Amino acid sequence: MNCQKGDLAMIVESAAGNEGVILTCLHLWGGTLMKCPDGTTENVPIWVTNRELRAWSGQVSNRIADYQLRPIRDPGPDAVDETIQRLGTPMDMRLRELENELAKMNESLDRLEKVLTR
Repeated sequence: MNCQKGDLAMIVESAAGNEGVILTCLHLWGGTLMKCPDGTTENVPIWVTNRELRAWSGQVSNRIADYQLRPIRDPGPDAVDETIQRLGTPMDMRLRELENELAKMNESLDRLEKVLTR
């Protein structure tokens, strides 16, 4: 399951256009057969939430399937930010930009020095 009781979560999949809505998972309602837009059914865990939203069927409900949610949690003190790990901190990125600018300026100075010493 994606979520736990009390989690803030964002809807990441919705046939009704509810993506991006943030809600709280109050308690697990249980599993149920859920009719999907393509006509199939699945047995999925369902959360009761603090938000009532319109479903693709037009019904309004405060229940949503766990697979449609992604929790928003504090990852803890040992968490690794994959973006910063890949790209570096904003300061690291700025330092690389400045180093590139400096390298270009040095190339320009080298070319100018060659022209002046001819």
